[in-house]
Order: sequence, then structure tokens, then C-alpha cells
Amino acid sequence: ESMTVAELKALWEPEAQGAAAVEALILTDNNARANALKSGDVDLANLEPCQVDDLEASGFTVNKGLSLNLHHLQLNRSRPFLDVKEVRQAISMSLNRELLVEAALCGYGAPAVQNFPAGYWAFNDQLGLDRYAYDPDQARQMLQAAGVPEGHTIDTVVPNLPVYLTLAQAMKDQLLVVGLNLEIRPVDPVQTAPIFYVQQSG
Repeated sequence: ESMTVAELKALWEPEAQGAAAVEALILTDNNARANALKSGDVDLANLEPCQVDDLEASGFTVNKGLSLNLHHLQLNRSRPFLDVKEVRQAISMSLNRELLVEAALCGYGAPAVQNFPAGYWAFNDQLGLDRYAYDPDQARQMLQAAGVPEGHTIDTVVPNLPVYLTLAQAMKDQLLVVGLNLEIRPVDPVQTAPIFYVQQSG
């Protein structure tokens, strides 16, 4: 699949158009995008973080920086125990965000506890960057105080894409330390939102 955007002849500032047309290829496979770049089939590509080093080693220039792309664990508060604020806080405190960035994003990213990165105009200084600092011992105590049984399972809908599956597995490993079992359920990416928000499954 592809999408082509052509120049607008009637544009009030025609000299602002730097190209006659731009064709965007829709390549959902990460390796296919990287290979298209290497073969010269495309001029630029949106990469996964763990592809950066390989492409730079191949001589490509990769523009890097923080964006508004946010990976997060969204909790369904209609599920047992997840309606308790202290349980949600404990889950957040169970996650070592720095290690998650290393595991899933090969270090290309930044730990966060809010939607916007530091330096962005909507960043909330009062929330800061460590509102729920990594503290698995305190998290385990909070879960016990809330009556969450050891080994409690949280069914988790995860887009069936490498970066999301890697991140989910890393989260699963960290949550096991505090006595929670993150049950990973891979699904087609386009079905993630309907399953979670409409079907309320997960």
C-alpha cells in the first residue's frame, strides 16, 4: 500500500513546495522498512530504536530525539484490585523505567511518568520525572496492604509487534518480583483498542 501527496498548483505560496510529490509506502514490517532504505527503494524511513545502530554503521544519518510517542501500561479499573489507587501506584513503583528503555528501546528513549517529555511546553514540573520512583519493596508492601494475593494475574492485551512484546515481557519480569503475574495476550495491533476499550477485555 502507498499514499501519494502531490503539489497544489493553486497554493498561495507555491515556492514553499519543495517537491512535486511525496509517496509514502506503508510497510508494517520493521525489517522491510530498514531494507527498503538500504536498497535505495525509499529516501527516508521511520525506524524502530533498535535499528538505529545498524543503520548508522551502514553509513546512514539517523535523526534522533525525544518525541510524543509514549509506551505505557494502561490499567482497566473495572478489574479486581485495579480500582484501588494504592495498587495502581504500587504497579508503577514496581517498574524500573530505565531498564525498560534499555530492554525495549535499546537505550533510545527516556523514562517518564507523564505524557510529555521534559522541555516540552506541556511538561508538568510538579509531576517531574520520578513521581513514582522504582521501589519494589515498598510496592510489595502496598500490594499486601491492599489484600492483593501473591501471584495475582493481570490479563494484558499487547500489540503483536516486536517492540511491544519485548516491553511487555520486561514488565512481566519486573512485576513478578512484587508478586504479580502479567499474562501477555498478543493481538493484531489494529484490534488492540477495540478489544480494550469497546470489549473491555484485558
